[in-house]
Amino acid sequence: MKLDATQFRYTPDADKVPKTEVILCGVCGTPCRGPLRMRGPRGYADSLCGKSAWSDYDEWKCPNHGKAWHERIAHMRKWAKSSQSETIKNMIELEIIRILGVTHI
Repeated sequence: MKLDATQFRYTPDADKVPKTEVILCGVCGTPCRGPLRMRGPRGYADSLCGKSAWSDYDEWKCPNHGKAWHERIAHMRKWAKSSQSETIKNMIELEIIRILGVTHI
């Protein structure tokens, strides 16, 4: 399964995704690390609700998250997603391909 173009983290309910399934980072296409069994809030709203909203979930996360080039590509993909111009989208995608080629992924 490939995540959305700007998604680097995936948190389905515990044991909902087969352990053999490969989750690909939506930003760079690298296989995500996981599943890691977690318990706690999955987002901002869950954290505000306290422990009553916490749940068991599995987490897959891209090993490249936090690297400058990964953040740059995520930002570029968000920009491309919001653009109505196909020309700009194509130019951004070419730049992303160039960045990925330089980082040897």
